[in-house]
Amino acid sequence: NQNAGTKVNISNLSHDVLEDDLLDIFSAVGELIGSPTLFYDRAGRSQGRGIVTYARQSDALTAVKEYHQRALDGKPMRVELERRGNTPNPFDPNAS
Repeated sequence: NQNAGTKVNISNLSHDVLEDDLLDIFSAVGELIGSPTLFYDRAGRSQGRGIVTYARQSDALTAVKEYHQRALDGKPMRVELERRGNTPNPFDPNAS
């Protein structure tokens, strides 16, 4: 379903990264659907992972290519398309 957008998972984030930080970074690549989502534990502490949803799959692919392993607050972000089944990240040099 093209209207649902393409989700990009972001992990290995610093606990200080906020939704607005993800919005600033990832909206530079293309149109996002809705706001970025960060995940928090029961204590309200960031789990260091989030999701952004792009209107166009091509923008999602560009985001993966541009931002995977790029440092944010001193930590390399892990950026990958949301997996449908067991599809490896095409831009991950460690993928088999």
